[in-house]
Amino acid sequence: MRHPRRLNLLRILSLGLGLLPPGCGQGALAKLLTRHRWGQSLIVRQRLVGGATVELDLRDSPQAIAYVTRRYEPDIVAVISRLLPQFGTFFDVGANIGLVTFSIAARRPDVSIHAFEPDPANAERWRRNRQLNRSERVVLEPSALGATIGTVGIFRGMESGWTYVGPTARHDMPTSSMTTLDTYVGQQGLGAIDVVKLDVEGYELFALQGSQQLLEQGRIGAIVCEINPPLLAKNGVKRQDVVSFLATYRYSPQPITRTGARRLRITETIETAGDLVFVRDGIGLRR
Repeated sequence: MRHPRRLNLLRILSLGLGLLPPGCGQGALAKLLTRHRWGQSLIVRQRLVGGATVELDLRDSPQAIAYVTRRYEPDIVAVISRLLPQFGTFFDVGANIGLVTFSIAARRPDVSIHAFEPDPANAERWRRNRQLNRSERVVLEPSALGATIGTVGIFRGMESGWTYVGPTARHDMPTSSMTTLDTYVGQQGLGAIDVVKLDVEGYELFALQGSQQLLEQGRIGAIVCEINPPLLAKNGVKRQDVVSFLATYRYSPQPITRTGARRLRITETIETAGDLVFVRDGIGLRR
């Protein structure tokens, strides 16, 4: 194995860093330690705080940081866990390799999870992580979600989480089927979704437009949505467009509560937060 000393160092550090609450600087340290590329795919297994076991590629920066800190998006995982009722239903839209999916599944084994990931490479890694976790109430839909049913092109970035979908640009590019949230829920015979997580690299508004029936009927309890202005701008969308669209259906935005030491030093507003949680009728979040 290449880089055995470096890998052993990261493994030892992860044992200690995982014991610290989020926001104690372990993220910055992990970025420093993993900034150099490994040169080739290096798949390693890690048990995250909370109980999920995942395979991570140390070439991919977010996965490498998750390996060292033994966490991935702890604030988002925490708020989703709080919002889900017993035996609730969670939709992980933009599931990537399943870091949020299986973090929630480990914490809330009573919850049913539907994950959506259009990139075949990410979807295959998701399936591998499902095997590791033996999650029985988790299913994968290898499709994109949008405003209409059709086919979209897959555009891959430098990192696995930067994959996005859009109109097919070349005849030889990878493609994915696209469905709508309304259509999928109808086909599955589901009554309601308690929490939807949307992280689709600027395509969030289109995914929401495909769920207008569910939104109108109040059949989505809460929406945890990434708000990344540069990515939204690529699709001609602004932050306020997302907020205004959901306000039409009486969903009000709130910043996501920070966890651990971050609560003492990070203050975000609706206008600045990179992620927002939208709750119907402005109901406050459970703390």
